[in-house]
Amino acid sequence: MTAIIKTGSPSASQIVIPANIVTLEQLTTWCLRALWELHKNSDFFPDKDLPPVRRIQKSPFLNGAGRSSVLWSLYLTNDSDLGVDTTRKEWLFADEITDAVPSTAFNT
Repeated sequence: MTAIIKTGSPSASQIVIPANIVTLEQLTTWCLRALWELHKNSDFFPDKDLPPVRRIQKSPFLNGAGRSSVLWSLYLTNDSDLGVDTTRKEWLFADEITDAVPSTAFNT
């Protein structure tokens, strides 16, 4: 299991959220970028009769105001208890893709 810690020194199976992340948008981008580094070549099978697609996709573009933007697409599988177990928050049902850990560059 790859664990995220908020402070301290990460072990070989942990990644630490950098202290300079101060907004939800920065945290989201950091998480997506880490998943991109680990799974950008990973396939996902949305349906047994359809061809696979990339598990995570990143599409940079210039928006209407001429600013750099990124459209992310991510396929996550959920535990089968999602919708049945009402005692846990939705994010706690997300299945781990692998136990891979991003490079230490993501700790700063």
